[in-house]
Amino acid sequence: MTLIDFVKTMDEEVQKKNIPFDGNPVAKCLVNQMFAAEVLRSLGFGEKEVALCRQAWLDKPGAIQFMPSVSVNTYEKLKTAAKSSGNDVGVYMTEVLEKSLK
Repeated sequence: MTLIDFVKTMDEEVQKKNIPFDGNPVAKCLVNQMFAAEVLRSLGFGEKEVALCRQAWLDKPGAIQFMPSVSVNTYEKLKTAAKSSGNDVGVYMTEVLEKSLK
């Protein structure tokens, strides 16, 4: 049976990547990925396979969910715009953010 020393893994990763543990959504995702990678390695997956999984995790829609802080009036405008596009506010905001990055 393989035992995984997650504390050692965390310490090593923090030193390599300087991951902040301030509760931000990216840090939480990275910690989850570190744990999952160690489990995959213990199951016999190689570094290439782990790297492919890590890229898939980074590309996965919904891995980080957040809503900006807005006023009630702005939220109502967002709901109206979302409804006219046929989506809920979360999907609409994701589309707006993705379009702004292109």
